[in-house]
Amino acid sequence: MPVVLLVSARWVSAQEQTLPRDVGADANEPSPTLVATAVVPDTSKSSLLCRCEHSKLIAQDADPLGKGAWQLQFNIGYSRATRQWDPDGWAESRERSSEWINQEVLTYGVSDTLDVGLGLGYGWLADDETGLKSGRGISDLALSGKWRFYENEDWGVAFAYVPTLTIPTGKETTSERLGPSQEFWSLDTRFAVVKDWSERWSTNVDAGYTAAFGERDEARGSFSANGAVGYRLFPLLQPEVELNYSHDFVHRDDDADLIAVTVGAEMPISDRLCVRAGVQRAIAGRNTDAATTFLLSVDLNF
Repeated sequence: MPVVLLVSARWVSAQEQTLPRDVGADANEPSPTLVATAVVPDTSKSSLLCRCEHSKLIAQDADPLGKGAWQLQFNIGYSRATRQWDPDGWAESRERSSEWINQEVLTYGVSDTLDVGLGLGYGWLADDETGLKSGRGISDLALSGKWRFYENEDWGVAFAYVPTLTIPTGKETTSERLGPSQEFWSLDTRFAVVKDWSERWSTNVDAGYTAAFGERDEARGSFSANGAVGYRLFPLLQPEVELNYSHDFVHRDDDADLIAVTVGAEMPISDRLCVRAGVQRAIAGRNTDAATTFLLSVDLNF
């Protein structure tokens, strides 16, 4: 892809695309007299650099990769907590807990509006309050999809259905040692909306319910919602801020609530590489840890 076309596409309408989830086809080199007019329509949902701006750290986007495209995503997260909230929402001290999670996700574009993905990873966790030894091992298998069922380019808005099935294939917790598996099946049914407000501002909103089934013990599912705002400060840098909420339903016990704020940035290095990095801080909750989580995600598109 010629540099002149890449730069023009980025500055003209980078806000109209999402990078980390897409692999678009290379454009033919335009003649010098057509650059100004040809680039504007070509900055539609086929530009990888533009799609990166819709992709956020937590909030889902509504942009599939495109037919025949592949993406390999590397996700790393480190979480640590030394405080927690009681059932009434009051903060109190707790023994230290920490967790490393490394997950790889391979995604394929079945069509221009449909993706399917497979995710698997490795986790390490420790919690001094449980009295169990720290544990490590393979995490659960995740099968995901993304179907963009509505898009209006004139309004700069798109809607998508994003389901994820988690299969408990990971290492379980024993009477002596912790394990990274959730130990039950779950299906997350989520809807995402992306809106471009100008050439620099974009927003993501998603909401969904995760149903737990199988040998789920006390877990009865959870509801979560996320909202994100991103601003294209430079062609290769988009800072973002998110508000994250979740509610866990628990059988024969108090439910858990969590409100967190995430700040970070998306960096579309090239049409094949996008990096996202940031930190999430829990700011309020009930029956949950006051954790701080550091996040890093790298997308390779091919």
